[in-house]
Amino acid sequence: DDEPVVSGEIIALAEWIADYYFCGMGEALRAALPAGIEVESERRARAVDELPRDAPQLSRAANQLLEHVRQHEDGVSVAHLRRHVVGFSSARLQTLERHGLVSISTHVRRPRVRVREERAVSFAEGIDDPTAVVESLRGERQRTIVETLVGMRADGDYPASRGELLRLASSSASSLSSLVKKGILTEELREVQRHRHGAVSARSQPKPLALHDEQAAALTAIRASIDQGSYGTFLLHGITGSGKTEVYIQALKEVLDQGRSGIVLVPEISLTPQTVSRFTTHFGDDVAVLHSRMAPGERYDSWRHIQAGHHRVVIGPRSAVLAPVANLGLIVVDEEHEQSYKQFEPTPRYHARDVAVVRASLNDAVCVLGSATPSLESYANAKAGKYTMLAMHSRAPTAGEQEVVLPQVHVIDLTKEKKRNRLEGILSGQLRSAIAERLRKEEQVILLQNRRGYAPTVECTACGWAPVCPDCSVTMTYHKSGRSIRCHYCGRTERQPRTCGACGSSALLNIGVGTQRVEEELTSLFPEARVLRMD
Repeated sequence: DDEPVVSGEIIALAEWIADYYFCGMGEALRAALPAGIEVESERRARAVDELPRDAPQLSRAANQLLEHVRQHEDGVSVAHLRRHVVGFSSARLQTLERHGLVSISTHVRRPRVRVREERAVSFAEGIDDPTAVVESLRGERQRTIVETLVGMRADGDYPASRGELLRLASSSASSLSSLVKKGILTEELREVQRHRHGAVSARSQPKPLALHDEQAAALTAIRASIDQGSYGTFLLHGITGSGKTEVYIQALKEVLDQGRSGIVLVPEISLTPQTVSRFTTHFGDDVAVLHSRMAPGERYDSWRHIQAGHHRVVIGPRSAVLAPVANLGLIVVDEEHEQSYKQFEPTPRYHARDVAVVRASLNDAVCVLGSATPSLESYANAKAGKYTMLAMHSRAPTAGEQEVVLPQVHVIDLTKEKKRNRLEGILSGQLRSAIAERLRKEEQVILLQNRRGYAPTVECTACGWAPVCPDCSVTMTYHKSGRSIRCHYCGRTERQPRTCGACGSSALLNIGVGTQRVEEELTSLFPEARVLRMD
């Protein structure tokens, strides 16, 4: 490569990842690079044009291998032979080469993803007045091409895409080539970026929102660390709606004003578009997106443009923590408690939150971990003084300067309800009363239950036996519809057992509550209500 593919900083970070997560250095570096850019070599076999006079007598298997190679005039890869020739062996192929029947060479295979280019058309040097050129042209198609190019230049689409110009002008490539030969137009190859997100012009950039006291205090602490150019990790513990994103945005503006860059991590790819929209409103074309669900070409383009310094703000899920940004000043990990920041397959099995903290320390940058429910690890680090705790207990005010009121939450202990003989069925008395009140007001109700089926477990009361999936080693769930038990891992379905599989007892009990049982009880308690089960 003409330029280094990875910086010294990324190499240092990869060394830490390899050491901390027990993987190879190459595996750590591969995670930092877009898929498809690797250059690989392959061995190819080609049959010689003329057989040597002293060609030996070959075995039947060797003859079959030689015949397969001869079917490919331009040669065939050894990997192809290994897959398609029955009884292939490297030793047999080497024997054919040693006797001069086959030549084997090594070729470098080009990367799967490359820069996409297109031909761009513009007026040649010295063509100051294209309208005068139009009058000098006799061909109608050539005049249309020039007039169309004038219009595209006025619209800002210049130099123009060759294909788009011919389409708009309804003309042929030969007419365009004639204009190039006459010295009126020129053609050149230019790069086409395969992924773009909508940017907002500077004229429509919003002014920073007025911060409430807790937001202002948090931002002041973060700015102080940014201005000092020193490493610091902050745990921004802000309740839902407290305005954490606005703190991120204003801290990022501070970093960009110093000529540095920032990374914003979100837990899920599905959250990326709305986050990009919010940040793009403030930072326009400075924002780039990077995630694994992008097409290989799109990810490669985005990665190269980040590396070239065209974007100073990178947004994405966990893999974006390895983005090739230069002069890093801020890393934001939004919803830092989310388990999706942990990579399980393939290696390296890194945690993006922890990598973000280490990368910030390597760059004397600031790392902000934001959450309404911090992870125990981050909370412990903040309590121990490794991180700085910043708390925001109030919701951001609305346009009318009124603080938004949080919903009331009631925690009901069903064990105590049972002891007091107040529990009838599976719904507490408070919940039944609340549902009845909502229905009386013709409102709607959503109940969440994180178990499918009717009962998560079928258990023998005599010996404790429960049916287990033989493939997954997990208990099977009872589904009342169809009277079956199912494994929710692999989908295995069996008839509901009538007797215990261990002691033969018929004392089988359905234990636990699934969505089907909730639906059944709701239908019984509130027959006038329409109930829909979604699972």
